[in-house]
Amino acid sequence: MSDWYEAVAVRDVHANESQSLADAVISRLVTDGIIQSEIDSETVLGGDGGHRPGPRIESVYKRSENEGPFWSLLTNGVEVCDGRWVNQFGFTCFDGFTCPACSAHFQLDHDAVADPFSKAIGSFLDGGNDLDVVCPSCNTSNAAPNWKTAPHFGFVNLAFQFWNWPPLNSDSWNIDIPALIASVTGHNVLVTYGRL
Repeated sequence: MSDWYEAVAVRDVHANESQSLADAVISRLVTDGIIQSEIDSETVLGGDGGHRPGPRIESVYKRSENEGPFWSLLTNGVEVCDGRWVNQFGFTCFDGFTCPACSAHFQLDHDAVADPFSKAIGSFLDGGNDLDVVCPSCNTSNAAPNWKTAPHFGFVNLAFQFWNWPPLNSDSWNIDIPALIASVTGHNVLVTYGRL
């Protein structure tokens, strides 16, 4: 079994506000009993640690009959990604690039799109803004974050990764975590995913 996450990427957050917004979201999730306040280094993969599910998690998520409790897994933390973030583990379950102008679809091995897209990711993570990718079909240039991808790559300054939690859009939740994050931050969010 591999580890996976869903990430709630907060759109249009400026770098100078990401830390205060992250703190506000974590405070709210802790207050609501969804996560614990302490950071545990063993709860996420490849990061500095995350927050384990909190004392109310069993009341906000109703497990199906054959479903184990995700809150008892070793890797089950909520990781704050404060700073430039791209969903790099999305490449492991990637389904291709779709041009936002003409809807032409390209696979990951189509170098005319994949190479500039990879350069855009590098530029973004290095603090640059050279994000344009030219579509080989219609010759239109669009910023990489505007290309349709599944999973979405984010290109944000703030994201929250939920490691091995059930899908956040599952009917088993009686709370809408992405909507809560949007409400606390005052920004639109997108939910994406990745797998190791």
